[in-house]
Amino acid sequence: MMRAYRPDVLVRLCRTLLPDDPSLAEELALASRDPSAYYSRFRQRLQNERGIEPNQSDFPDLPWVAMLDGLRYREHLAEIDWRAPAELVMEEVDKLLHDPGTAALRWDWVDAEYADSISIAELLHAIGRRLFTQSQMFAQVYEVSDTLPTMIINPDRLPELQSLARLSGYGDIQPLDSRLTGDFHLPWLTDKPGAP
Repeated sequence: MMRAYRPDVLVRLCRTLLPDDPSLAEELALASRDPSAYYSRFRQRLQNERGIEPNQSDFPDLPWVAMLDGLRYREHLAEIDWRAPAELVMEEVDKLLHDPGTAALRWDWVDAEYADSISIAELLHAIGRRLFTQSQMFAQVYEVSDTLPTMIINPDRLPELQSLARLSGYGDIQPLDSRLTGDFHLPWLTDKPGAP
């Protein structure tokens, strides 16, 4: 069954995610309206980072790819590799924290050596618990890859973002929480003073 794509809804999703930056919505509109022009504009990124060649540029999911790439280049999305060391994951999370009140989570609650010995899912779960105490959460943007495209959002916005993503027909946005990563006992987190 063919999916019904709604580029106009995807543009609305981008405007909702980045209300102060209309350029991402413009990039998506271009990817939808004129894939060749979008490819010409972002050729290096698409070839080097995604392996998309010019003869492959006209595919139905290009606007979704444009959104993911645009969010990543604006540091509103991180593609976290499941094999990444804990330090790199923490650096990626810091880039996503745009609110001066939460910029940099103060990683003193993390035992780096222990953090490197657990799975990325466990680490993200622990970080997510800490974010939730600051009225923020991780959200996963669906993409077929070996990375985890992750954003930090206000939990109150999740239903609207999910609705727009699903209505667009391109993909989905899901919470990255204990339902996805499991409920872990993390002694290096719970034994630290001030841990959530």
